[in-house]
Amino acid sequence: MKRRIENYHLFILCLLLFVASSLSAQSIKGSDKADALSSYNVVWDKPGENSLGSMPAGNGDIGINAWVVTNGDLLFYLSKTDTWSGNGRLLKLGSIRVSISPNPFTNGEPFLQTLVLKDGAIHIKAGEKGKEVNIGLWVDANHPVIDMDIKSRQPVKVTIRFETWRTERRAITTQAEKGSAYGIDDLPVIYVEKDSILETTKNELVWLHQNKYSIWKNNLQLQALDEWAEKHEDPLLNRIFGGAVRSRQMVKINSQTMETKQPETVVQAQVYALTQKNSTIDQWEQSLLKIIQNTEAINENKREAAHKQWWEQFWNRSYIYIKSPGTASEDSIDQVNSGYILQRYMNASAGRGSFPIKFNGSIFTVDTKNIKGNESGFDADFRRWGGAYWWQNTRLIYWPMLMAGDFDLMHPFFNMYFKALPLRKVATRKYYHHDGAFYPETMYFWGTYLDVNYGRDRKDKPDGLTDNEYIRRYWQGGLEMSMMMLDYYAFTGN
Repeated sequence: MKRRIENYHLFILCLLLFVASSLSAQSIKGSDKADALSSYNVVWDKPGENSLGSMPAGNGDIGINAWVVTNGDLLFYLSKTDTWSGNGRLLKLGSIRVSISPNPFTNGEPFLQTLVLKDGAIHIKAGEKGKEVNIGLWVDANHPVIDMDIKSRQPVKVTIRFETWRTERRAITTQAEKGSAYGIDDLPVIYVEKDSILETTKNELVWLHQNKYSIWKNNLQLQALDEWAEKHEDPLLNRIFGGAVRSRQMVKINSQTMETKQPETVVQAQVYALTQKNSTIDQWEQSLLKIIQNTEAINENKREAAHKQWWEQFWNRSYIYIKSPGTASEDSIDQVNSGYILQRYMNASAGRGSFPIKFNGSIFTVDTKNIKGNESGFDADFRRWGGAYWWQNTRLIYWPMLMAGDFDLMHPFFNMYFKALPLRKVATRKYYHHDGAFYPETMYFWGTYLDVNYGRDRKDKPDGLTDNEYIRRYWQGGLEMSMMMLDYYAFTGN
């Protein structure tokens, strides 16, 4: 029996391949291919002003959103694929503020910020001629570290400050912001817990967030899965995530600030990130120290060369460039090229972590301080539709990866469903009395319904019957996932 391609996005991708072969039959090699990719770099000739004008970069697990403020500083949000709070929200790690004096970001002076696709890096050049400052930002493709390289034509003073908005325990009370914790947004109050800034004796900035409570057990008990909760490990409780800032050219001023001892022409800094589940603070600190030592043992030039090699291999394993020179549709076709290439870049920047790419912003969400409406004014932890996964939305990110050959980016997606399979078997036996397994359309990463979808009032309702009628019998995701896995096997033999 022949299988039909039912997925719209896969059909469109196949159509693009056909159009590409029709319009430009020749292959692209060597420098021509590099030039073709570079033509889709994102280039800004003025600062982004705020986080809505930020530029993303990532290594598949750790991400940054970087922007420059006119007459101000370089800032970037830090994110990671596994920074789950006790409420099941995917939080930021915090942000980094970089101040340079004399300030090269003065209004009216030359400015250029470039997303260099072939290298997976952000380059910033600013300041008057003869006094330019060049900044390179890249998230190491092979290590859990963000590198910042500052080179100036004149000596400059550099200050780095770690910033967090989670400074005290805070109650989320408005329904709009509760949407960021969708699943428990029916509760009267949802709390955001504070971060901890560690007072270390070393020349470094260290901070962390520790989950001291979790929604996991109550979520399972609500769904009549008490036995599973008693026998298995809570994936949220005592999860610790945070990071450290280090620089050989800088000294610590206080627990959140470092600055150069004297004006320098070259300043290098590294920002490390680590998540560890079911951990103590001492264990987390020791693991972080080991990561730092192992990374610092490698020459930075070698790390950067390996980083660039990873991106080169990524871009070379498949590519689509559609050409129709001199036609009325040339600009539209160019936009298709740009959209495809930049989306693939975003996937690679967030698709190799412990968890799948989130459909609602990936790891590149930003604050809403500069938007209008009822969702205005929230911090960068805000995420519409919360931390759970919607199959019907998440699948759209992954179908095209089969055709692009981005098989490594599919592993976190498959792994989440594999890891949830034992629990789904228990739930299926409990609800429907057979040995199969079904997956909810909307689920937490451990494999259960969200509380508000399942329903808290269970009076006169059989176990497994959801209050949410839209997803009550919508279980086709498991079948479609199986089809995707079969296609993966057909391509890879794995």
